[in-house]
Amino acid sequence: MFGEGMKKNLVLITKNFPYGYGETFIESEIEIAATKFDKITILVYQADLKKEKRSVPKNVHVIPLKTKSRVQKLFYYLFFLMNPIKLAEIIREVKRYDTFFEKRKCCSFYLECILKEYQAKRFLTDIFTKENDFIVYSYWLTDTAFLGYRLLRRFHLLGKKTFVSRAHGYDLYKERNQDVEFPYRAQIFGALTKIYPCSKQGENYLKQEYAFWKDKYSTKYLGTIGSNKPKCTINNNADRSFLVVTCSNIIPLKRLHRLAEALFEMEKKYPNIAKNMQWCCFGDGESEYKLKEYCRANLKYVKIHFKGRKTNKEIVDFYKSENVDIFVNVSETEGLPVAIMEAMAYHIPVIATDVGGTSEIVKNQENGILLEKNFENSQLIEALLEFINMPLLERKTFSEKAYNTWKSKFDCNINYNKFYDELKTIS
Repeated sequence: MFGEGMKKNLVLITKNFPYGYGETFIESEIEIAATKFDKITILVYQADLKKEKRSVPKNVHVIPLKTKSRVQKLFYYLFFLMNPIKLAEIIREVKRYDTFFEKRKCCSFYLECILKEYQAKRFLTDIFTKENDFIVYSYWLTDTAFLGYRLLRRFHLLGKKTFVSRAHGYDLYKERNQDVEFPYRAQIFGALTKIYPCSKQGENYLKQEYAFWKDKYSTKYLGTIGSNKPKCTINNNADRSFLVVTCSNIIPLKRLHRLAEALFEMEKKYPNIAKNMQWCCFGDGESEYKLKEYCRANLKYVKIHFKGRKTNKEIVDFYKSENVDIFVNVSETEGLPVAIMEAMAYHIPVIATDVGGTSEIVKNQENGILLEKNFENSQLIEALLEFINMPLLERKTFSEKAYNTWKSKFDCNINYNKFYDELKTIS
């Protein structure tokens, strides 16, 4: 172990950070991590070098693992399958699945990771063979964690080095994986020193589904940046529009079409209220065109602004400069949404579905309103109307409680400093 005041090195495996816009929540975490370690090496599992690379601290070295072409992949896959050990590893795991689709996904998962392992090994040889003290940290509990496991195994370091992983949503819940068990769970869980779900609900899920490793689970909340105490945005300007904000990928899982449908019904029932509403939609995705077309065809009164995908800073600047009345998240499933934390850091109360760990941040009738997972449009309308008609003093109370929730539980400076201080004590 290092002596007093000395620092370990960190190998962080991300999905695509710092390339492109994904994993925005790592932006604040990496700044704090850089103060805790002499050197950080980021392995980027799916690096898209065509996308802009975000800035990282000076002591952070980024290694992009490139995606090969189909022809290149085929060549490598055939080469791998000629190895009897690797072939046996695939066959053993594939036997656990029933359908051809599940077996194919398992094979693809394994072969893609092996390809990444072959790329990563030459960059990490010095760290894995010459460094005495380092930590391997996977940001996701799926392929990035499997890569960490394989690299430690390759250098005969399993059980000899601290190996941890976060767990969020898509990488944790089988319902997000078409109710199919994730590949190589036993190998990954067995190799990990600690597993850090981002919500209490996630920790309980792990203890129920994977009880054998229950002593490894410990909830560690993510966090966001906020000012010391930004001014409450609620005011009594009667001429100001009621501003609704969403911030997410525009994909079926996020169910933004449900908000559009609710606004359409509001226009029919309460046209005068609808004329004084705005919806700012941050994000993009596969359902974007369909959502825009629905809004163009059906919404006449509510002013809708499709903002597209924005950087973390641009969204925060928007919260600072605009009087946002309510943040809405009607996802079908979640881990613990960072976008909600971000809104609450700027005094914005929330309407959200009670899924995943959302109830750990949104307290019904305190800092927002929780809807049932399978809510009716009328219930969403009622929640919006409750805030629209709410007396100014009560709205300010909701706003203050939203901020206080963020400050006490989801301030990144507090959460990430504690997280990394704990990591460095694990032996």
